[in-house]
Amino acid sequence: MNVTKPRRTRRTHSEAFKQSLIEACGEPGASVAGVALANGINANQLRRWMRERGIQPPALSCLPLPVAASEPMGGFVPVQLSPSLEAPIRLELY
Repeated sequence: MNVTKPRRTRRTHSEAFKQSLIEACGEPGASVAGVALANGINANQLRRWMRERGIQPPALSCLPLPVAASEPMGGFVPVQLSPSLEAPIRLELY
């Protein structure tokens, strides 16, 4: 039995489509990954289109935002837990 695999074809996108996605990345609160995912393309592809047009993709950062020095830092806040009215959980192992 001979099984033939379907040939993969490259998708092509119009310049207008690429430009609209690049512009969408510039909107406040938009992320490259979010725009790409919403339009069915890979985020790396969208970043490549941006670089090819001389647009610097936003920096990737997983670091938390810096806190301004003028804001007071929070300390330990004790929390009072009310006693449970339900019976404790029992596990019987055999």
